[in-house]
Formats: sequence, C-alpha cells, structure tokens
Amino acid sequence: GGPVAADEDAGPWTEPVPTGVYRINFGGELPLREGPDRDSAVLGGLRRGRCVEVVQTQVRGHRVRARVMVQNVSRGADVGDGGGKADGGIEFASGWISLLDARTGSSGASPVPLGAYVVVAGPPGCVVTEGGRPDSRVRTTLAPGSCTEVVATRMEGGVVRGLLADGGHATLFAPPPGAAGGDGGGTTG
Repeated sequence: GGPVAADEDAGPWTEPVPTGVYRINFGGELPLREGPDRDSAVLGGLRRGRCVEVVQTQVRGHRVRARVMVQNVSRGADVGDGGGKADGGIEFASGWISLLDARTGSSGASPVPLGAYVVVAGPPGCVVTEGGRPDSRVRTTLAPGSCTEVVATRMEGGVVRGLLADGGHATLFAPPPGAAGGDGGGTTG
C-alpha cells in the first residue's frame, strides 16, 4: 500500500472548536440571535470584550454557530424569552452567535485559553474552591507566583472561573465593567 491523501504529512488536518468561555472580539456589536439560523430574530447585541459561555456548537455550511449563556449581572435587565435565573440568583439569557467562518477564518469571539496560568494576585493569592461557584467551600489558596493548569472554563457569578487539573476551581479574571453584564440595553444587560 502506497500513501493515501490522509497520510501525506504529519497534519494536523482538523482543529477543534471548544465549548467554554469566550471573549467577544467583533468590531461592533455581535448579534445574539434566538436560534442558530442567521435569519433568526435578534435578541440583542454583545459588545467587544464581553464574556459569554459557549455551551453548544452547530455547523451550518462553512460557519460554526454557538449557543451561548450570557450572564446579566444587573438584576433589572430584560432577559427575554430565553432568560432565567442561574444558581445564585444571577440572571442569564441564552441565544446564538456566529462563532467562526471557516472560509475566511473570521471569528466573532475567541476562547479564554486553557493550560498553564500563573497566580498574579497579591497576597494571600488565589483562592481555590471545591465547587464552581466563587462562594463555595475553600479548598486551598495558591500563593502569588505559583502555577496551575486550567482544563475548562465557565462563567459563574459574573466572573470567569477555571476548573483546575489538580482539582477545585479558581477565579481567572473578572471581565471589565460593562463586559460581563449590565452593558446597557436589551438582553445583554
């Protein structure tokens, strides 16, 4: 057997589009739609820098669409039909965004990276909790300058949390004001 098209070089030939927390990088406002189709009703717009949690992806032709959970930290926000209350009373909205155009490589959002993180918080450092919520039971504290491995991300209580390879969860960062929620208007807070 001679070579076949699939083994002519070392690859890789595909690249995953992960779920988890993404930061909106679209120049204007990225439309948050009711359904995965591009002609679905617009629920609102997501501003650049806003963080959303991608919970599902769908391939539509050469595009990847993503169902996202958007936390609205401002409690009086209109969350529309897709809204509800997550654990802890934080309001959220669910909708769909255009995540990636595979032909052009353009993307409406970029994933918060997984992998190695260095604790840069001042003393005492970074609190590691047993559960995903920031107010869950404290497991340990990582000292400034220590390293940890993040294997998954999620939005919880208006902050980005990481699941650590060694167990437990830590707050990676709090999105800038107006980016996690409460950015004025409609379903996006």
